[in-house]
Amino acid sequence: MSWTRCSGPPPAHSFALPKEQRGPEIKPSLKWEFSRNLGRIEQKIKGPFVMGDAFTIADIVLTHCLNWASGAKFPIESQIALDYAKAMRARPAHQRAAALAK
Repeated sequence: MSWTRCSGPPPAHSFALPKEQRGPEIKPSLKWEFSRNLGRIEQKIKGPFVMGDAFTIADIVLTHCLNWASGAKFPIESQIALDYAKAMRARPAHQRAAALAK
């Protein structure tokens, strides 16, 4: 996968990209967008998992996004999201996968 920048500010991956590719000036808008969409997802959670009682790929994706946001120092102010992320990270399968990444 490659990234080609045509115009506008550089990406805001300030913790992952080389210094010359960082663009912190767009981080506020990304934080706003993340918060807005997280609020929309929270309204849909009707059980212990995103889709209710069954663990699905949506849970893997949302947990990944929450972990990424935490690493990027995006504020996660929602107790629902914080509790959800904590519960997903406590799952034995998540802990096994996380151990492989170390």
